[in-house]
Parts: sequence; structure tokens; C-alpha cells
Amino acid sequence: MSGTVWCCCSAGRPGTFVTKTLATLARGGFSDSLWVIVPHGEQTVYEMAVSGKPVHCIIREAPRGLTNQRRFFRDLMLPGTECVFIDDDIEAIKIKTPTGLVHVRNVHRLVDYVFQLMKWKGDDCLLAGVYPVANRLWMSLRVSLNNAYIPGCFYCLINDERVPEPIDDELEDYGRQLKLQAAGYPTLRINWIGVQTQYFKNPGGMQTLRTPERRKNAVTEMTMMYPTMVTRKIRKDGTPDLRFLQKPSYWQDATA
Repeated sequence: MSGTVWCCCSAGRPGTFVTKTLATLARGGFSDSLWVIVPHGEQTVYEMAVSGKPVHCIIREAPRGLTNQRRFFRDLMLPGTECVFIDDDIEAIKIKTPTGLVHVRNVHRLVDYVFQLMKWKGDDCLLAGVYPVANRLWMSLRVSLNNAYIPGCFYCLINDERVPEPIDDELEDYGRQLKLQAAGYPTLRINWIGVQTQYFKNPGGMQTLRTPERRKNAVTEMTMMYPTMVTRKIRKDGTPDLRFLQKPSYWQDATA
């Protein structure tokens, strides 16, 4: 298999997947087949949920867990495949324009542009993502190079053995990005593309497993593994999180 392939690793909530991510992709003119990796025993339920919907889905079962499902999908793909990962609870993908935020109407052209940026940066650029939220005041028309958090809810990667797939679901997006950066591989974040989702509020999925202690331990482990790259911070809602110690470069600085 070659070309760009899209995958959604769904955590056992077909209703959310259909009303949010599937609807978002349909609004964005998605016309390919979407691979949907679901927990063992739930393929039939998902097949019923997507029946008659405008997006064609290829549903496969894998061991429960986000990183397990992503690893399963990547093992199906040939090395070098351009992979787009999207979560099952994305309500919107928006871009910043001079007049405000607008819904993406051509998701294929959007990710083609992202992969072109990655190729322009060099063969060792294997991961790129988007701004964590859709907020026109915070988003910008710049592209960050390294040290800018790439959320795991929507990102592009080259299926390459150099791209790690973390073991633990907690902070798996940081784990993937930090290991790449530590090895000297550049990561990009396109700040004029943003996603609308509820990271810690949607029922099901990781929320059934996430505990304050588990989150705290994951943050501590990351700061110990990458002490020169990230430090601990506390979000406004009291959730422990990570913060990059260094500011990102921007595209014009990186290519000067």
C-alpha cells in the first residue's frame, strides 16, 4: 500500500465516532477509505454504526488501548506510508484566515500540504501536527519547529521504524515527539490548523482508565527521561502536564 492512509483508533464509543469524527471528515470532503481500529469484540457494533454513512470505513479489531491500536495499524502499512491519525471525538478541523476561523472543506489537500512541508524540511522529518485547539486568538500563521506540543488527536507521520510507538497511553503524544526530538529528528506544528475536541471530558476511552495518580506518574517519568527538554506544569483545572523548556523556532528561522 502506498500514498496517504487515514486511521482512527476508536476507544469503544461508536456513537461518538459517528457524530463527531465521521461527520467532521464528511464535512471536509473526505473521499478515501478510513481505517478504523477498534477493540476486540466490537467490529460488528461499529459496522452497524457506520452503515450508510458517507465515509467508507475499513474496520479491524486490535487489543484495547490507543498505542496498541496504532501499533497494530502501523504494522499493516508498508514502510514509508504517509499516515494520518485522527481521534474518534474530533468535532471540527478549522483553519485560521484573515477574517477568522473556517471549517476545512478539503482535508486531503490540507494533509497533502502538511506532508509537503515535511518533505521540504528533509527526509528526517517524520512527524507533524496541528495546534491543540481551534482558537483564532491563539493560533498563528507560523509553523513551529520542535518544542511545540503536537497533540495525538490529529497528526501526520511517515511509517518508519525511527518513529517510536509508546507503550503507555498516558502522554503518548509527548512520548512520541520527545523521543524523535531527542534523536535529532525535527518535528513540525502547523499553527494555523486547529482542532476542536474535549481532551479530558469525553466519556469512555482513556477516561475510564485515567487517574490523577497515573497522570502524575507519567508526567514525572517524562521529566526524568527528558530533563533538558520538558518540565512539569499544572493546568488551570489542576491537571499535571508538561511544558517545553525551550521555545520553538519558526519556519523562517529554521530555513534561514
